[in-house]
Amino acid sequence: RDQVVAFLGKEDVYLSVDQEADGQHLFIRLRDALDTVPALISEAEVKAVASSKLLYARPAEPPRRPIGDSWPYPELAPHSPYTNYSIVPWLSLGRTQALILTDEATLCRDLPRDRIFEHLSLIVNCHEDRPDVTKYRAGRTSGAERPAVVSHAVHRWFSNA
Repeated sequence: RDQVVAFLGKEDVYLSVDQEADGQHLFIRLRDALDTVPALISEAEVKAVASSKLLYARPAEPPRRPIGDSWPYPELAPHSPYTNYSIVPWLSLGRTQALILTDEATLCRDLPRDRIFEHLSLIVNCHEDRPDVTKYRAGRTSGAERPAVVSHAVHRWFSNA
């Protein structure tokens, strides 16, 4: 208690603990909270005190959702074990025309639960210049056409290699 009183000093410190319907804050005086259940004090009363510090409690920010969660077709992309991909909803054109960022290991697996890969039509490989395209297995169903592959090793863009 003595440490809190020393911290508060001679100024009154008020903490906003609620808001009224019109947006006015309701405060408690911290010094009062040390001994009793403090009374709620209106914002007008608190602001009338010349030497007071006002602290405003704010609600915690809601947790940020992963970007892929905002894509409205989660049944097509359940993220099976050992997969690493994200759907970019603002660059997608509907249920089966989605831009997907993924690693190569995911594309080289059979992914029967991740049905979005059944609609795979283009793979852009930024790591190799001439990959073996037969390694890509994601979304391959019997008789399905292989997706087109565009490749260019980006790490060589500004090198002499």
